[in-house]
Amino acid sequence: MKRGQMEMAGLVIIVILITLGMLFALLFFVKKEPTEKKIFVRKGLAYSTMGTLLKTSVPCHDGETTSVKMVDLLEDCARLDQFHGGTLYQCQEIRKMEGLPDTEETICTYTQQEMKKLLDPTLTAWQRDYHLTVELLSVGGPIDHPLITLGVDQCPGEQDSSGVFPEQTDVGILQSQLVICG
Repeated sequence: MKRGQMEMAGLVIIVILITLGMLFALLFFVKKEPTEKKIFVRKGLAYSTMGTLLKTSVPCHDGETTSVKMVDLLEDCARLDQFHGGTLYQCQEIRKMEGLPDTEETICTYTQQEMKKLLDPTLTAWQRDYHLTVELLSVGGPIDHPLITLGVDQCPGEQDSSGVFPEQTDVGILQSQLVICG
């Protein structure tokens, strides 16, 4: 009888120790902040947002269609910036058809406004600060100013980048990058 009681007491102590060990492990994993997961989410968000932004079509007229991909507008902006020539797209005509006021804006200003219209309902609504830059690397080297800059000047604290999205154009390489702040 005594031996059975001792075995039962031993089993109870083992069960109590296992339960305490599981509780400590659970508390350790619950309290630990999943920073790796946050970094992965920010990087994925930056990469997919930048890729989608460049492929998105916006209202603009090119002689045949009434929508043009953002990357084509960026190329036109780079061409205008480098050669100070005319633009291939008549975005003002679309503004008139939509009943919006006619403004004297360049294709670069229009493209920047359209990018902001696309980013604000998502990143800004999710309370995510961002910094977007589009630069042109011409044959003679980088230009002295970015074509497009949106968002905050610098990210306070953690930040993750989409990486550089290069696009070969006839005036050089367009280099786009989106940084999402922590």
